[in-house]
Amino acid sequence: MTAAQISSYGRYINKYGVLRTFENSGEIYPSIYLFKRILRVHRLVMCLFNGPPPDLNYVIDHIDGNTRNNR
Repeated sequence: MTAAQISSYGRYINKYGVLRTFENSGEIYPSIYLFKRILRVHRLVMCLFNGPPPDLNYVIDHIDGNTRNNR
């Protein structure tokens, strides 16, 4: 198993088990600590399944409008 894995449902697992998400103050998107960085789950799912965004200002849309739904 690699350092961390992600599913198309937005679930993360590393060698210690499932990573829990948290929400930063003022943020509406679930985040995780990964590789000593805070990362937003919805951006990771998009990047892993669709490749990197064209630029840093690229907007990732939640089709159902639910920011906690990372599918």
